[in-house]
Amino acid sequence: MFQAKYRKVLWAVLTVHLLLVHFWGVGRLWAFLQRTLGYRHPRVFFMKIYPLWFAGTLLFTLWQLYSYQSFRRKALRGMHPIKESWIRGINLQAAEEAGCTRELPLYRSSEVETPMVIGFKSRVLLIPEEEYDSASLRMILLHEYIHVKNHDVWYKLFFTAGICMVWFQPLLYLLKGAAFRDVEIACDQKVVRGKGEADRSAYGQLLIDSLKRRRSRELPYSAYFYNSRAVMRARLSVVMDEAEHPAYLGALISLLLAAETFALVLTLGFHTAREIRRQQEPEPLVNIYEGYELPESFTAKAVEAMAAVETGEGLGEEYETAALDGPKDVPVIEKQAQGPWQIDNPYAYWRAVPDFLNRYVMYYEDQELGSRREPELLEYMTGGIGVEIRDSTLILGDEEEFVYGLRFRELVSDEERAKTLRRLPGAQSGYEDGYEYLYFEWALHIRKVKENLYELAGVAELKELQEACRGKELSPKYEEFAEIDFWQRPKCRARTWDGVTEVTWDDGKNWIEVPISLDKLTARGDGMEGILTGVQEKSYVVSEEVTAFAYGGSPEVPVTVTCSFDQGVTWNTSVLTYAYPSVRRLFLSFPDTQHGFLVLTCDRTMWQECSILFRTCDGGKTWEEAGIAGPGINQSHSLTTGAGFITPEVGFLTIRSSQDPELYRTADGGETWEWQELSDIPLEMAEDYALERLKRGDEWKTLIGAMGYCMAYPPEGDEEELRLYITMEEYSELGGMKVKYHSEDLGESWILDGYVYRR
Repeated sequence: MFQAKYRKVLWAVLTVHLLLVHFWGVGRLWAFLQRTLGYRHPRVFFMKIYPLWFAGTLLFTLWQLYSYQSFRRKALRGMHPIKESWIRGINLQAAEEAGCTRELPLYRSSEVETPMVIGFKSRVLLIPEEEYDSASLRMILLHEYIHVKNHDVWYKLFFTAGICMVWFQPLLYLLKGAAFRDVEIACDQKVVRGKGEADRSAYGQLLIDSLKRRRSRELPYSAYFYNSRAVMRARLSVVMDEAEHPAYLGALISLLLAAETFALVLTLGFHTAREIRRQQEPEPLVNIYEGYELPESFTAKAVEAMAAVETGEGLGEEYETAALDGPKDVPVIEKQAQGPWQIDNPYAYWRAVPDFLNRYVMYYEDQELGSRREPELLEYMTGGIGVEIRDSTLILGDEEEFVYGLRFRELVSDEERAKTLRRLPGAQSGYEDGYEYLYFEWALHIRKVKENLYELAGVAELKELQEACRGKELSPKYEEFAEIDFWQRPKCRARTWDGVTEVTWDDGKNWIEVPISLDKLTARGDGMEGILTGVQEKSYVVSEEVTAFAYGGSPEVPVTVTCSFDQGVTWNTSVLTYAYPSVRRLFLSFPDTQHGFLVLTCDRTMWQECSILFRTCDGGKTWEEAGIAGPGINQSHSLTTGAGFITPEVGFLTIRSSQDPELYRTADGGETWEWQELSDIPLEMAEDYALERLKRGDEWKTLIGAMGYCMAYPPEGDEEELRLYITMEEYSELGGMKVKYHSEDLGESWILDGYVYRR
C-alpha cells in the first residue's frame, strides 16, 4: 500500500465525491424515482426529508461548535508559561527541523492529557503536567510541528464539516476514521525518515509507553500525540518498519483522483452558473394563453354538461387502485397538446387535474408565470404554482370523461393579489395559524381527447354542481368529501408582541398598548409559572364597544379584570377576589357593555377542577361571585374546555370528555345549569366500530361519542343563530373534522348539520 500522505489525499477525494453524490446526485436520483414510480410521492423528499436533513446538520454543527468552545476554554484556562530554558530550546529546534517558519507559543496545561496543537489561525502548543526527558520531548514536539506544517488541523476540520453536512451517511464516518489514522501515520513517517535504529527504537518506545495512558475522547479540531490504542499500534508498526517504500504509484493515483475531482467540481460549477444565468435571463416569453378562449366556465351550460356525465361501473375500485399504486411504467410520449387547455398526461387520468387547475388560476392571476412554468404533474394532493389543494375527489365519470371536485386555497400575501383572487368565483376567506387564505370549491370537467391527451371542458362552482346532481348516482369516493366550514377571525383582536400586549380596532393597521404588565397578565397558579408567554386565549374581549382583559389567580396576583369602553382612551381595573390562588383558565365574556361574566377554573387535581362564576351588572366596576358554574357534583368536574355568555341570561360551559359530549346551558345568568342533550347522528353516518362499541356496553351512550366526537366547545354566533362543534379529543377547537349543530333558539334545541371540515 502506498504511503499515508497519499492515502490522506485519497480519503479527502472520496469524501468530496460522497458529498457531491448527496448534494447533486440525490436530487437527480429522486427525479428518476419519480418517473419510475409514476410520481407517487414526488414532494415527500422536499417537504419532509430536506427539513429533517437540515435540522440534523444544524444540530451537529451547533454541537461541534459548543464542544470546541468548551474544550478550548478548558484547555486555555489551565495553561501557564514554561520557565525551563532547555524546553524552549527544544521547541525552537523542533520547529526548524519540521521546516516551520516560526516557533509556536509553548505552554503547560493541567487540563490536557496529551501534547497537542490547538487553534486554527492563532495556534498554541500545549503539553500536559508531566516530566519529559529531552529526547522524548524533541520527538513529541517534532511530531506536532509536522502536523502544523501539513495543515492537519484544517484537514480534520474538513472531515468534521462533511459529517455535519451528511450526518446520516455511515461511509463518511469510516472515511473520517481512516483519514484521522493516516494523519498520525504520515506524521510518524516523516518524523523517523532518515533516522537510525536507535532513534526509531526510542520513538517506538515512546509510543509503547503512551499505550498505558488513559485518554479522553479525541476531538477533531486539534492535533494530538496520543491516540486510541488501535491507531497507536498502527503507528508503531510503521515506525519500526525501516524499509523504504516507493511512493510513485501513490503519487500518481492521488494526482489523477485530485484532477478528476477538480474537473467534476468545475463542471458542476459551470452547470450551476449556467442554470442561474438561465433563470435570471429567461428566454423571451411566449404567452401560452394568447389565441385561446377559456373553457365553459361558471355558467349553467357548464353545470349542465357536468351533470350529464355518467359514472362508470367499478369506478371507485379503479380510482382507489390508481390513487394508491400509480403507474409502474411511464411511457415516453410525443407532444400532442394544443394550447393551455390541453395537457399531455401519460399517467393515471386524475393526475391531469392539478395541472389544469394551476393553468386556469394562472390565467387570471399571472399569465407570465403560468406560461413560464410548464406543468410537471406535481404532487396531486398539494397542487402546483401557488395553488394548494386541500381536498379532492372524483364525482362523476371515468377515465374517458370525468368530473372532479376540488377544495383548494391560496395565501393572501398582498392586497393587490388578494383583489385578483377575490374576483374568482366562490372565494371565501378563512384563517389558519394567523394567516389569511382564500378558499375555493370548484368542479373540473375533463375529457380524454386521445391516448395520453386530456382537455379541460368546463369549470363550475361545486355547490352548483351538487344541486344539479341531487338524486344522481355519484362516485363512492364523493361520500368522504365533507362540507368545509370556515372560521372567521374576529376583526377586533389582541396580541402580545415583544413582551407588550396590544389591541387593534382597525384590523391590525394600528395597535394600542394595554396598560397591564406581562408578568401580571401571565400570572396563574396551578403550577403554570412560566407556561404563558402572552395573553391567554378566551381571557379577553375586544369589540368596538367593550375591551376587557382578565388575569391573575396566583399567590402574587389576585383575579383581576381591566376594562375600557372608549377603545383604549381610559381604563379601569377591578380586583375580583384573592380567594383563588390556583387558577388554571379564565373565560371572559361581555354580552353587552353593562353585563360581564368571568368563569375561572381552579383547585385542579389530576383531571378534575372547579369552575367559579363571577358577574358584573355595571360595566365591570363591581363584581360578585355567583357560585359554581356548570355541574356541581362534589363541586368539581373534568377540565373545562370553554365558557361564554351570548346574552345576559344565556350562557354555556363545556367540559372535557372522552365518552359523550358535555355541554351545559344556563338561562338565568348562571344561577342554574342544565346538561344539553344533542340529537345523535343517524346510523348510516356511523362507522362499524362505533356500533360495536355501543353493543359492548354503556360506556358511550351516543354514536357521536362512540366514534370519538366527544369534545364540545362553547357555541359561536349570536342571538339569531348559534353554531356548535363537536370534535375529536386530539383535534384543536378550530381545525380538523367535526360534527356540527346549529340552534335558532339560543340553544334550547340543536339541529344536526353533519360532518364538516373546520378551517
